[in-house]
Amino acid sequence: MFYNNNEKIEQLFNLYSDLMLQHAYYILKDISTSEDAVSEVFLRVIKIIEKINELDCPKTRKLMVIIIENISKNIYNRRKREALVDFTEIDVENESSLDDFYDIEIKQDMDNILKRLPVDYANILALKSDGYSPKEIAEILDINYDNARKRLLRAKKSLKKLITEYESGGRYDER
Repeated sequence: MFYNNNEKIEQLFNLYSDLMLQHAYYILKDISTSEDAVSEVFLRVIKIIEKINELDCPKTRKLMVIIIENISKNIYNRRKREALVDFTEIDVENESSLDDFYDIEIKQDMDNILKRLPVDYANILALKSDGYSPKEIAEILDINYDNARKRLLRAKKSLKKLITEYESGGRYDER
């Protein structure tokens, strides 16, 4: 079925609003703020609606969950900052590649490796593998372009490290 953009947004809302509200509430513990987060998702989705071809599919569901979790985390962190809690960012070296990524043939092993990645890294790699550019990822995650590229590099580096450990039969670092 072909949809115009307004119909797509409406259908996405019908399909995923309850799911997104659950994810937002899990993080925010406040129904009103969770509803605001769901609304914000659709403001972001409007910017990328042309990239969404299938509405009721795992790829779109994953996209909606990634966006709501990111927005909810941002709201949560903003509320904590407003409460004068100090946050610090750990600097990690950049530059890596995914050359060894495709050497792993067994899906179950790959799933185990991906489960060891921090959620933010797994999400950004999922968006990249779904064909989103760093610019689109920045829009989806509401971060600037340079931060999107940096996170992507960090995610690739972390993934490469886990793959190297896997291939050498070594132990995974506990996170």
